[in-house]
Amino acid sequence: MATRSNRIEPETYLEIENCILIRKLKHVLRNTMRQNLIAVSTFRSHVDSLTVCVKLCLQPWDENPATHKPNTC
Repeated sequence: MATRSNRIEPETYLEIENCILIRKLKHVLRNTMRQNLIAVSTFRSHVDSLTVCVKLCLQPWDENPATHKPNTC
């Protein structure tokens, strides 16, 4: 708190520094969470692609010898 001589007490400086640090920390956490959401979304996309590929690989081959083609997965 400011005294009559308009001098700021050391506790006030600490409170201001804490507020600044808390704001910076919130900003960093927000960015980290955003990056994690993007990473999870990308990972899910890769898993979905892999799942499709595996399903294609597990499909039975064409039994007709004239058109028989192995899976290329």
